Amino acid sequence: MLSYNYSMNIFEHDQNLLVIPRQQKWSGAQIHKLLEDVEKQLEVASRLNIHLEVQSHYRELFTDLIKTYGH
Repeated sequence: MLSYNYSMNIFEHDQNLLVIPRQQKWSGAQIHKLLEDVEKQLEVASRLNIHLEVQSHYRELFTDLIKTYGH
């Protein structure tokens, strides 16, 4: 079982995914691939018997990415 602090350090890294595409001026195709990858991670997390915290994290990350880049 992951400790809370360890889990949060992993999640802090993922928050960079919200700003890096804009900072590095990613193409639409690159952003689309990122959205697909995070969606796949969300689906896997939902199917596996893992902590709800992890499932929530991927759901929130995917939602934030769609809000930021999905329009």
